[in-house]
Amino acid sequence: MPKNYDKALYWIEKSAEQGDAVGEDNLGFMYLKGLGVPQDYQKAVYWFKKSAEQDYTLAEINLALMYQYGLGVPQDSQEALYWYNKAMAHKNKIQWFNLNE
Repeated sequence: MPKNYDKALYWIEKSAEQGDAVGEDNLGFMYLKGLGVPQDYQKAVYWFKKSAEQDYTLAEINLALMYQYGLGVPQDSQEALYWYNKAMAHKNKIQWFNLNE
């Protein structure tokens, strides 16, 4: 099945605009990678932060990476460390999948 970023964007935006943390993180990722939208690191940070503020672990890691590498925000190792530590506090919530099973 071919990828349809326009359709994905439609549903992800609906989810994010309703305050869903997963939708917000996914929308941030679409802006980070330029999938169906122009690549925009500042918008990626905006959506990652909205999601991370709801304690969504993956968004906390994504936001930490943005600060670590200075993408859409000034590079800030202290801010990156803050978000990495926040994500680690949720380590029991993270589910790891083995795709080889």
